[in-house]
Amino acid sequence: VVDKLKSVQKSDIYVVDIIGRNNKWPEGKTRKIVINLARHNTIQLYYDALRRGDVILNEAYPAPSFEIISAIKSFNCDCFHIVGVEATAFPRFTQAYQGGIPCCAAWNSDEKKVIIKKLT
Repeated sequence: VVDKLKSVQKSDIYVVDIIGRNNKWPEGKTRKIVINLARHNTIQLYYDALRRGDVILNEAYPAPSFEIISAIKSFNCDCFHIVGVEATAFPRFTQAYQGGIPCCAAWNSDEKKVIIKKLT
């Protein structure tokens, strides 16, 4: 997933916003990566903009619910969740951050592995 994201043009990335829909989204058959940095249920506001093959990259906590993932899959789209950076926290994080720590709690290092999980 990370390698695919590195090859994406900046103009192909669209960020969801809780305030309202970005009118600059492409219409038709253009595939896109949609990044949810807002709130966990914000993607629901954008269901009608999803197209076959779109990729949802969620960073919001908590990860999307089963119902949201099912809806995304019904559009033939994939949904991934950024867990964070591979690390151990005490006490350990549960659910969306399991196996890592949030990116905002990590320090910048080329040695740190970012964990991205496909949600099914």
